[in-house]
Amino acid sequence: MSNAHGQEESGQGLTEYAILIATVSLGLILLLGSFRNAIGNVFRNSASTLRNNATVIQAPANQGGGTTNNNNNNNNSNNNNDDDG
Repeated sequence: MSNAHGQEESGQGLTEYAILIATVSLGLILLLGSFRNAIGNVFRNSASTLRNNATVIQAPANQGGGTTNNNNNNNNSNNNNDDDG
């Protein structure tokens, strides 16, 4: 008899936990539903801020102050020509 009584208490505890989990879940759903717009605004504002601050600053183009890279390339190609001939 004690064995059957222990199984009934086990089933009762399981049922109580199931009711507790269902109640907490329902409460969270209602809470999130009431704050849905506020939570959406937080994410929307965050995305907007990230979009506006994600600009890439580029270095200014060379304004005709001389082309150092081209001069170096020309010197290298001249040196290569001297070696061949």
